[in-house]
Amino acid sequence: NKNKFHALAEDLNLPVPASQSISPRTQSPSSVELPFPIILKPSEREILLDSGAESVRDSVGEDVKCISVKSRDELEQIWPMLEAINVDFIAQEMIPGPESRIES
Repeated sequence: NKNKFHALAEDLNLPVPASQSISPRTQSPSSVELPFPIILKPSEREILLDSGAESVRDSVGEDVKCISVKSRDELEQIWPMLEAINVDFIAQEMIPGPESRIES
């Protein structure tokens, strides 16, 4: 669970990107308070895979673990898709660099 991992990392004073839990079913795009660009990750990857969200995975690529969002306008455009997935997400500030530097 990415939300629990993030909370633990903060408790241990480990360097982690600014993050926010979001629930597209009960929130709106304006509730995301992080500066853009951001990434969106399902709070639990297995939930996304079991949610019937194959079309989302196909549209961003099979091996992609997150959705990159460059602007608030882009977030508003994809919000209906996020609502339809019926999964909670963690939004994080985007940190430049290769994925090999990401701990999850």
